[in-house]
Amino acid sequence: MAASAARFRTARNARVLWALSMALIVASFLFRTWNTPGLVTSLGVTGWDLVIEIAWWSVIIPAAAPAYGAVGLLTATRKPHNPIGWLALGLSILIAVQDMAWQYAVRAGAVEPGKWPGEPIAAWLTGWLGLLMMPPFLFTLILLYFPEGRLLSPRWRWVARMALLSVLLGTCVAIFQPSLMSGALLGESIWQRRAMDMLRVAEIGSQISLLLAALSVVLRYRRATGYERQQVKWLAYISVMIGLSFGAGALAWSFDGGYYLGSAVLSIAILGMAIGFPLTIGIAIFRHRLYEIDVIINRTLVYGALTAVLLATYVTSVLALQYTFRHLTGEQSSLAVVTSTIAIVALFNPLRNRLQDLIDRRFYRSKYDAEQTLAAFSKRLRSEVDLDRLTAGLMSVVDEAVHPSHVSLWMVKRPAQPNLAQKERR
Repeated sequence: MAASAARFRTARNARVLWALSMALIVASFLFRTWNTPGLVTSLGVTGWDLVIEIAWWSVIIPAAAPAYGAVGLLTATRKPHNPIGWLALGLSILIAVQDMAWQYAVRAGAVEPGKWPGEPIAAWLTGWLGLLMMPPFLFTLILLYFPEGRLLSPRWRWVARMALLSVLLGTCVAIFQPSLMSGALLGESIWQRRAMDMLRVAEIGSQISLLLAALSVVLRYRRATGYERQQVKWLAYISVMIGLSFGAGALAWSFDGGYYLGSAVLSIAILGMAIGFPLTIGIAIFRHRLYEIDVIINRTLVYGALTAVLLATYVTSVLALQYTFRHLTGEQSSLAVVTSTIAIVALFNPLRNRLQDLIDRRFYRSKYDAEQTLAAFSKRLRSEVDLDRLTAGLMSVVDEAVHPSHVSLWMVKRPAQPNLAQKERR
């Protein structure tokens, strides 16, 4: 079995799978473009709701298939032994097939009902493939084998088996009870209730295996060093950003009038899942600009905290000044907004520098200590005139800041240049 899998992993087969994925993507795009006017008319969606619908279902989510397909093609052709490339290609094809079935079901069921054959089959196929993708079985395997295509240890094979068995159980339910996938009304027969119970078990098994796969990434990061640690750090960064975006979007949705703000934030989270994940996987596997993640994390911490503090300061100051003006003059004043804006502009640079120092001390201690050592040495240079003491100090600073295995200093003494009077006498 391993030998047949190795024979299959060729650049030619990778290109064939990618071409299949692209053909399905183009077909579903054309179908979606054809469906959109009639679907909008049947749903009666207008204004910003229409913008959100088009952005989510016609732009952001369909972008996942070509993104995973591109990463899968590059990885499978250049590193065919790594299963992540083949898993990414499979996920791309799965998303494209599900989207194609969905567009056909929409056409046959909502846009032109009764004019297209096979609408129940398309609806069933859409639901079944959606079951494979939420949570996605192939994505669970990608997390387990990330980044070098090896499990954390042989004991983690049972997590992959749990994910596979959950998918097989859901598939059996979908085959023998297609009404669960097609959206038809369920009866009260004992077989349908048992099918629903098995479907819940399959979903729970998929979710547990996905959580354990994420845990394996955390454990891999704790054990990794060098390149592998930076690779996992990229994946951890995008995962945290997506999680925070989902949380912020759900929180905004819970407030009155926060639907559009929550939708915008959730769009960022969905875009991260559709494009951010495959892009991160590609960077990590090919080690392209790998160490820039430290700079990105640093800037995210600084400007994220800065934005939160400035926003809280702005809102608090506006409310406080408006309350003061209301008590003094009996009405609200735009002076509160102007004053708060000026205060925020004045606080930006000092607060950013303070947060940068705080984050460097807390998360990048070695960098902070090196900068402090160099700053102290630069002050010493202004008053030091003894060459031997200056040399010893310089070597001490280099050893303390960089921690090299050996330090040596070479100095070239230039011959004295004759002045103009000496040149004229000669």
